Amino acid sequence: MAIGLFVRQVIAELKKVVIPTRKELAVYAVTVLMFVFVMILLVFGLDFVFGWLSRITFVVPDSGL
Repeated sequence: MAIGLFVRQVIAELKKVVIPTRKELAVYAVTVLMFVFVMILLVFGLDFVFGWLSRITFVVPDSGL
């Protein structure tokens, strides 16, 4: 039966899963948080630069903006 084969395959694949140690998990978490922080800085920097460039390009001088 196809359902039984599927369940056996799922169980076989789940047996291959390796659970990380506490130290590995901490390293992975810190790595992900550092990457996210760098991406936040990159997006913030690009947003700031493009906003600054658009203000220089499109704002009329002496308009009070």
